[in-house]
Amino acid sequence: CGFVRSVPYEAAAANILPYKGSERLWESHDLIMKAWTTHDGPFNFEGKYYHHRQVNIWPRPYQDPHPPVWITTGGASSTDPVAKHGHVAAIFLAGYSRVRPIFDAYRENYLKHHGTHAPLDRLAYCGLVYVGDDEKAAEKGANELMWYMQANKVSEPWKNPPGYHPPQVAAGIMKGAHISGSGAAYSTDLKEHMRRGNVFAGTPDQVYEQIKAFWEYSGGFGHMLMMGQAGHQTKDDTLRSMQLYADEVYPRLRELAATWNPEEIMEKRKSMPDQDHADITDLSVDFVR
Repeated sequence: CGFVRSVPYEAAAANILPYKGSERLWESHDLIMKAWTTHDGPFNFEGKYYHHRQVNIWPRPYQDPHPPVWITTGGASSTDPVAKHGHVAAIFLAGYSRVRPIFDAYRENYLKHHGTHAPLDRLAYCGLVYVGDDEKAAEKGANELMWYMQANKVSEPWKNPPGYHPPQVAAGIMKGAHISGSGAAYSTDLKEHMRRGNVFAGTPDQVYEQIKAFWEYSGGFGHMLMMGQAGHQTKDDTLRSMQLYADEVYPRLRELAATWNPEEIMEKRKSMPDQDHADITDLSVDFVR
């Protein structure tokens, strides 16, 4: 899982030192970018971890100068090189408690390196999303998505090998705060994850309002990724949710993103205090029985 560095529990299988993972990632990044963009013949690459002779990709990538590059990040400290290269920074299940520190750090680093505001499409957020025809269907589908939280049986030492994560992220994992808020990583309660911005579920109107509130709180991002199927959820239920999202939620999110103005959205964001969860009375996270 992942290009080059992969996920923490693959370090042992790959026979690499976890604390060297970031160095390996960025050296491989340089090799890959050079291979994609060099068109005047083969070159040799002699790095600390990778040694290749006669590197020459043919045919060259279809995208010019190279395919889009997305890099996932779990903490503010790792955003600097991502912003420096102008790549997309993507985060997963960061929720209300971590989206601001990470996105703010990226924006600051982008401004530092490029002298301009980071475009909206440089930031991406992924959460669990289920859209139902009514609240009953939405609650059922969202609870099925929670299989992803409930079935993760990887033991803690494998999730957090020494040196893999920055110190503050590693400490948060040990406190159970890695997935949006203290104790949330171990919670399997649907409404708790909805409050924390990990899950967006409901009717099309409800899902739009939940994502809109999270988007405004974060300062805006250009890509909303949905994890829309997990465990034993059926194909028909999955496709119905995706269809409702595409028809009734996505168009409104596009309109919302079109209104983005970096100065205005940041001023609006300043009026919202930092928080680790949403007010459920405002966001329709409580399903009506």
